Amino acid sequence: MATDEIVALGLRVADNNSAYNNDVPAWVQYVKGHRSYLVANSKPVTITPELMHTYRYNPSGFMAFAGLPLGLTWLMLWINQIHGAVEFIRLTSLLLPNLDVVTALRAQYESVAFAQDASDSRLAG
Repeated sequence: MATDEIVALGLRVADNNSAYNNDVPAWVQYVKGHRSYLVANSKPVTITPELMHTYRYNPSGFMAFAGLPLGLTWLMLWINQIHGAVEFIRLTSLLLPNLDVVTALRAQYESVAFAQDASDSRLAG
């Protein structure tokens, strides 16, 4: 992706990021079970040295600039095998998660979690 495409994406900052956060261990485990699918459907992005300088050590800022929910920052780091903000330097390319794919995966997870909860309730009652 050219820098001008990233700039265009930067105009569409998503405001709902809570559904994608990594604060629910079962959601994180579900996502990790779909790594190859997520990687295959991610978008490769070329990062100019100037852009990397602007967002060095700031993956959340980069995600906002790219127009993706901040709640996906952990997923972007994980897909790219980056272990934290301290490693978000000197990058020339990244894979950005496809928001539609992650949204569909979240809906699948919620369906499975809901079905599991309903089953557990029937067993307990």
